[in-house]
Amino acid sequence: AVHVLEPGLGTAEQVRAASVCKDFQSYGDLCGWDARLLRLNARHFTRVTLPLAALPSPQIKDPAAFVQDFVATFRDEQFGHAEGADLFLCTEPAFLCNAMGRAFPNRPL
Repeated sequence: AVHVLEPGLGTAEQVRAASVCKDFQSYGDLCGWDARLLRLNARHFTRVTLPLAALPSPQIKDPAAFVQDFVATFRDEQFGHAEGADLFLCTEPAFLCNAMGRAFPNRPL
């Protein structure tokens, strides 16, 4: 699993301390980090407060720029332990699943 969408966090240690992954430390590599994802995270995500729920939420500053950068970063690249995967599973956010599908067009998503 790869955890993204943590605005303002730029290192794996910061993500481990602040994300849901902190609850799964005894599971080894359940939550993984890639320096490329952390750079995209720092460049493209900001934290906002949802107007109705008044809860913090990540927001993509420029969705088109994010997809373009994500595809340029990962197209035809090895992606950690996923290099031997027959397919990729993406649950949320759907926007990120779209970017993955564009970056890995030859892998079922």
